[in-house]
Amino acid sequence: MNGRNERVVTVRALAELGVQVSTVFSGETTALMVAAENGHESTVRALVELGAQVDAVDSDGWTALMFAAMNGHEAAVRALVELGAQVDAVNSDGSTALMKAAGNGHESITRRVRAPLARLRLAPRRHGHDDGLQR
Repeated sequence: MNGRNERVVTVRALAELGVQVSTVFSGETTALMVAAENGHESTVRALVELGAQVDAVDSDGWTALMFAAMNGHEAAVRALVELGAQVDAVNSDGSTALMKAAGNGHESITRRVRAPLARLRLAPRRHGHDDGLQR
């Protein structure tokens, strides 16, 4: 069994034993953030499938998507976007996942994050929201 499969098997086994997949560690970091930061796409998918909050934020407002984008982990970014991560989330220093990817020269990730962001910006306004973003 390779490392990727071992991580997923471990995550599923821990969940079966009752470990909460959204447990918050010091600094308000979650297992999903750690998996995304390290580019473990299959673990990201397993954690969200088991109930991890895709848009949880740490003490600095960082999301799993921001960690994956900053570190150039395209597969993890793709998974998070497919799983509904909020692409326009802003952390405490005013940065988004798009800014983190662009600032670190990750052009393919910049394109991947920009596409759903553009769809959000172009979506018709819905009653009760005046910012033009479809929610």
